[in-house]
Order: sequence, then structure tokens, then C-alpha cells
Amino acid sequence: MNDVVILHDLGDLTGGDPWQRAFREVAPGDVVAPTLPGHGAGPDMLGGWFELIQGAVTLAAVAAEGTDGFLGADQEAPPVLVGVGASGWAAQTLAMAGRVSHLVLVDGLGAPFLTVPELMAKRRHRLRNAVAPGAAGDGVADALPGALAQRPVGHHDLDLARRGASAITVPTLVCESPASEAGDTASEITALFGQAQLQKISDASPSTVAAATARWLTGEGPNGSRGS
Repeated sequence: MNDVVILHDLGDLTGGDPWQRAFREVAPGDVVAPTLPGHGAGPDMLGGWFELIQGAVTLAAVAAEGTDGFLGADQEAPPVLVGVGASGWAAQTLAMAGRVSHLVLVDGLGAPFLTVPELMAKRRHRLRNAVAPGAAGDGVADALPGALAQRPVGHHDLDLARRGASAITVPTLVCESPASEAGDTASEITALFGQAQLQKISDASPSTVAAATARWLTGEGPNGSRGS
């Protein structure tokens, strides 16, 4: 298995450590799982707001610190990149740029997909809740402090999800847990990737995703049987 890089979900206060521990159990190579700015013991958030491309920017900074060949354009063995939740779009962006050997998306297709009016209403709702926690009644600000209450949840755009998938040619594993809001659309989008497999998983925990990724990369089926 190539080296593995994991981008945890935006708003996941545990950061990258649980992902690093889980993948080290199954990955023989190096495992890199940075804690994104504004999460856990990670650096302060830049600009006071989360952007969907945050994960890609963070990995570029990690690469610039001197990790040999890490995500470099001339790398001999590109890593396996795992994008979780809202970080799935940053992972897809790097895959489109040809910087990874394999892509794993965990509830990361961009759902829930919204119309423009629905998206604007959702953003107004979140902003109200960030300014006056609890006023909007969705409990987001009560669970997540400060700017985390305004975290993005996917990119929302179904057409963008389709176009992004069709631009990715590396082998891709799409993991969908019961918490995913992609629903039946997940099958449609997965079919647009150049090489992709859709796998339903019981949950999106680090250990479950690490095991599913290891089985996929070694050619085994969901239950440990050899795939074709």
C-alpha cells in the first residue's frame, strides 16, 4: 500500500489523530493526518471562516515543510488520499490535479444537494445561530464553539459533484455511511468517476474506514473475499 494521507471532516474536534492511529494499524507505509486549523490542537483558523479547500491548503503547507516528495508533481509514488465529509472536495481537487494514486471519499460527495434558494436560507440560518447561539433552534452552535458553528457541509451543488467526479480518473472508493445525505444520488455520481467502487459502510469511524480502505486496496471484497 502507498503512503496514506487523510483529511478529517470540517468540524471534527478530534482532528487527525484518531485517523492516523486507525490507518497505522492497516497501512504499511507512512500515514499523514494533519489536524486542520481551528480543530483540536491544530493551529488557529485563518480568516475566521472555514473554506472547503482548507484541507488542500493545509496539505500544501505540510509539503512545504520538507516532507520528501509529499504530494509533489514529480513524486514516484503518489499517496492514497482519504477525504472525510466536507473535506471530500479538497481531496477531489488534489485528485483532479494528479497528485494522488487512489482516492477515498467518506460521505464526501457534497450532499446534501441544495437549490440556490435552499442554500441561501441555510446560510442565513447558520449565521443567525452563530451570532445568537440557540436562537435558530438547530443546536449547531450549542455543540460547536465560535466559528465552527458556521462550518460548511459539503459544497451542496449536484452539478459540481457530477462534473468533479467525471474529471477524476484515479481509482476511487466512495464510502457511504447511514449518516450520508447523498442517498440514491451516490450511485449516480459514483458511476461518473473513471474507476470507482461504491461501498456502504456501517459508520464513518476511523477504524471502519481504515478497514474498508485496506480491503479495497488489496483487492478484497467488503467481507474479506477476493474481488475481481
